[in-house]
Amino acid sequence: MDQAVHKVFLSHKKEFSTQAEALARALDEAAPGAGIFRSEDIGKARDWRVQIHRELENAKCFILLYTDPKLDWSWCFYEAGAFMSNRRKPRPVQRLSIGARLAVRTKLEVLDAFLGRTSQVYREKVMSNRPEDEVARNSPVGGRMVEALDAIWREALSHGMRPDEPAPRLFEGAAQNSYEKIRNRGKQVWDELKRVAQLEDEKGTGDYSETEHLLADLKTVNEDYLALVLPRIEELLVPAEKRPTALQSG
Repeated sequence: MDQAVHKVFLSHKKEFSTQAEALARALDEAAPGAGIFRSEDIGKARDWRVQIHRELENAKCFILLYTDPKLDWSWCFYEAGAFMSNRRKPRPVQRLSIGARLAVRTKLEVLDAFLGRTSQVYREKVMSNRPEDEVARNSPVGGRMVEALDAIWREALSHGMRPDEPAPRLFEGAAQNSYEKIRNRGKQVWDELKRVAQLEDEKGTGDYSETEHLLADLKTVNEDYLALVLPRIEELLVPAEKRPTALQSG
């Protein structure tokens, strides 16, 4: 079923998979060939987050099997928001402003939190015997970093950004080429950082030297991105005569 083109995305909580299956059968009988997608259709070897977003992007209809309002529906509501975002692709200035916000999140939640501190956090928290550090002991440094990266990635997807797709046209001339190089390098570092951080977690030695190297690369890419994007946002939103350079020359 992975190769089918699904037109209906059926969102539900795992504990209601039986009811979701029954609803899917009923929908298929009422509209044969509609192509009902449920999370159970994802193969075990596939990246489920990527597949979920691909199905949300291709879906023509979204159905939420909403049962008990007392339960936590945050993931299902996230899927609903992502589906709605796919219906309205962000304009260039929106893409730029969202990208800048995500770059700031990357600095605050990933770089400031972990760069130069991974081994220190391992020693002080993961290896700690203090009762107040019990949660930290069960949360490896690399795993926490990956969670932070995934949260930023999910926000990008929820806004209709598609990092796996060809770069959108946001700049003119050489600036567009610079943007595409930064974007491609950023994705390479991002993916490699997630992979390496988890590998160094598994070693259990507290040595995160390769993770630190990739964090430093990510810092450079993040700064290069902001240096390119922020002036472009100003150019698109602020009249020329009100920009700081114009005021200083006047």
